[in-house]
Amino acid sequence: MPRLHCAESNIGRFTICFLLAWATVSAHAIKNRDLVIMKNGDRLTGEISKLDNGILYFGVDYVSSSIQLDWLQVESVKSPAVFQVVLKDGSHLAGTIGKVPSKKAPGKDFEIRAGSSTVSAAGPDVVGIETRKRNFWRQLTGSMDFGSDFTSGNSQVSLATNASASYSTTRWRGGVNLTSSFSGQTNSSTTNLQEVSGTLERFMGKNSSVVALSDFLHSSQQDLQLRSTLGGGYGQYVFRTNQNTGLWILGAVYTHEQFEATAAQPPSQNIEALLGAKYQLLRFSRYNLQSYLFLFPGLSDAGRIRATTKTTFYVKLPSNFYTNLSFWDNYDSRPPSTAKKNELGISSGVGWTF
Repeated sequence: MPRLHCAESNIGRFTICFLLAWATVSAHAIKNRDLVIMKNGDRLTGEISKLDNGILYFGVDYVSSSIQLDWLQVESVKSPAVFQVVLKDGSHLAGTIGKVPSKKAPGKDFEIRAGSSTVSAAGPDVVGIETRKRNFWRQLTGSMDFGSDFTSGNSQVSLATNASASYSTTRWRGGVNLTSSFSGQTNSSTTNLQEVSGTLERFMGKNSSVVALSDFLHSSQQDLQLRSTLGGGYGQYVFRTNQNTGLWILGAVYTHEQFEATAAQPPSQNIEALLGAKYQLLRFSRYNLQSYLFLFPGLSDAGRIRATTKTTFYVKLPSNFYTNLSFWDNYDSRPPSTAKKNELGISSGVGWTF
């Protein structure tokens, strides 16, 4: 009997120690959670995921997916986590963040703290906030979509897929995009397009950067077995807010083109100028519009002009899904004699972001 009493005593001590440890860990977890207070007085405790397109994504335990909050309606923020922050003036910073009511610190209600230094800014001037992940793969963001496509080559409905991924730090950002489409019908011609493009952007001064570009395009409609494009230039943001951004790029590229055997045209190498513009329109929790136009006037092949453009309208759906409608066009003023100058299309699909 004494031995049994001793065993019961040890079990009791173990249980008490376990409960105390659990309470300590729970209290520490609660203390280190993010706090967001809205202008209407609502208080939310959880985890900030990111600020994107004017939307603050905030996770709470009792909701399966992130809550989407209007950043302009956020009164204050407290968080011990480290984030990467992009400001309206183009500054890229990393550190812990905090926000107080704008009445307490007009024009300086948002702070980024890194060690002993603190940078203050106005809440509306914060364009992006992203959690600083522990490794490369967790820091990746991107999207995948699949849908139908209408091409000018044979006026037939076809299949199209698109996937993209990007990685960013406070000094640079890199991204890759893959596009594929196929269309055709029995006893008729078929067309297909595959494209892989990549960008690497090195942030320089405020709202300016040096950009490296690469593109590899196969297009049966333009008799292109492969066009390899490598180059880059200087980019400058004309404006950057939570609702829209505008960017222009000026530079030069090298192209190497290999044509299909039916084109009866030898491979060519050219140096071209690069004139580009990108625009993005954002609307809270509803939709966004992305558009770009790149012109490539020939330098070594004077008089030739190539152009590529794409405009995509996105509508947000629940749980990180979206639907889109795109218009795109590849233009060449001097294609092979058997090919068309334009390859244009309209596509729509459903996708998912991560």
